[in-house]
Amino acid sequence: VVFSFMDTAGLVTLAQENVHRLNVLWDEIGTEPDNRNHQIQELAKEVAAVFTNRCLAEEATRDTWRIRISEAEDCVQHIATQLGESVEKIPGYDTMRPLTRKHGVITDHVCMWEKKKEERAKIVEASFETLRRLFEELGTSPIEQGEFRDFGEDLSHSRAKRLEEKILEVSVEKARRTDHIKAVSNEIRRLNVELNVQDSSLSTDYERAVFHGTEASLGVTCRVMEELDTLKDGLEREKHDREETIKAIAYKITQLWDRLKITEEERQTFFDCNMGLGPDVVKACETELARLVEMKRASMVTFIAEAREKLQSLLSSLHVSEAERTRLIPVESGIFTDEELERHESLIATLETRLTEMRPLLVLVERREAIMQEKADFEAYAADPSRLLARTRDPGRLLREEKFRKTIERELPRLNEKLKHKLAEFKRARGEDFLYDGIHYLQSIIEEEEEERVHKEEEKNRKKMERALRLEADRNADASSTPRRGLGTPHASQATSPRSNAPTPRFVTPSVLSQHKGAPSRRGGMQRENVSPVANIPIATAVHHKTPRTNLNSTAEFGASRLNRSTRDPLNSTM
Repeated sequence: VVFSFMDTAGLVTLAQENVHRLNVLWDEIGTEPDNRNHQIQELAKEVAAVFTNRCLAEEATRDTWRIRISEAEDCVQHIATQLGESVEKIPGYDTMRPLTRKHGVITDHVCMWEKKKEERAKIVEASFETLRRLFEELGTSPIEQGEFRDFGEDLSHSRAKRLEEKILEVSVEKARRTDHIKAVSNEIRRLNVELNVQDSSLSTDYERAVFHGTEASLGVTCRVMEELDTLKDGLEREKHDREETIKAIAYKITQLWDRLKITEEERQTFFDCNMGLGPDVVKACETELARLVEMKRASMVTFIAEAREKLQSLLSSLHVSEAERTRLIPVESGIFTDEELERHESLIATLETRLTEMRPLLVLVERREAIMQEKADFEAYAADPSRLLARTRDPGRLLREEKFRKTIERELPRLNEKLKHKLAEFKRARGEDFLYDGIHYLQSIIEEEEEERVHKEEEKNRKKMERALRLEADRNADASSTPRRGLGTPHASQATSPRSNAPTPRFVTPSVLSQHKGAPSRRGGMQRENVSPVANIPIATAVHHKTPRTNLNSTAEFGASRLNRSTRDPLNSTM
């Protein structure tokens, strides 16, 4: 309360009036001045004490209002902190007087902030409850919940946003777990169908819930997921084991079906009656295998005989020598057991693998053998004198003969070089020589090439000798038929003979004379002996024979028609 000037003057007047009354009383009483002064001083002390006490009381009241204002300010600041907001200053608040007015203003602000806090708390509490419920559904531990484990005092916008984000995250996780549980449950039901699982064989609540399609009642906790995953993995292992079992049995059954020549109708009937992976299917496969094994045991003699025939065929394809065949093919023991059959089949598998690996090389060797045989047939045909007696004229024979000769000369050396390279690689890779019908084939090629080279050299020398003999015979014939030279007759060396410009007829050819050299060798070459190439044909008779000149080079004429294998025309065969 602000005292006015008039109120203060009243206090002074009141004091003066009372002092005047005291003086009157003291005069009337006759109080001594010293006593009066003493009483006045005591009275002043009492008045001062009254005023002091009054001031102290008012100071206490002032402090109380200040405390209330401070508490209200702290309350506003605390609520603002909870809400994550800042407090705006009230205009003129710091200098506002009196305290009661300031207290009223701050109290209004407290009410405003508390209302704001209440509204925010409802929002945060709703989000927190939603999150808590999701945590319970997912079985989230308190440690995993982290800052969202307790409601707390944080009501800020950032925490409300974090709560919303966490709710979204946990909701997505719940949806993921729900989808996972649903997918795993569907897979488990599919496996149950494949494995023919019955309700009576189920032992856990998880198995029964999935079997009956009520897996949603199990929840979406990590434990539920782990249990269902474990159940699925166990069924998959069971499926794999049964598949492997059935595959192993089916492989044996298929082999026995093929061996026993079981009809397709009977096989299909078995398939139709035994579908899936149930225990009954495994049992049916085992029963079928036992039946086929018994049938196989009853036909073991036939199977071993067929295996031996297969071995012979493979060895023939590999061109194995007779001695090697005797070593490789098991000796007939008269014992017809599974072990004996397996021994034959193991050897068959080995030979089939070897044949597959060697087939490219065998193709080249067989091609060369065919060319060598055609060459031998050609030389044998050329050495046959009866082909000269053919009455039918064949104008294209010489052209075919030349084409055949060039083909042989071009292809055989190229094939030899390729084979020598392949055979050398074969030896480096396997550490053994390639044998063909027991022959060291690489060495055979080298020897035959050397034999061919020597033969060509001898043929060249023989032709050179023939030309020399023909020239000598021509000179002798010209000398014996020249008349005595008369007067003015030119010398024989200067005269023009009717035969001097004509080529000398050649009836003694290498192919005709080759029949005097011996029989053809294995590769078609001739066995060369020390026989004169003109031993049985008098040169003079040949020179004076009037047959028209024919140039056959190194071959003779061929018949137009195909002959049998001993006298067939090799030029008409396919290279």
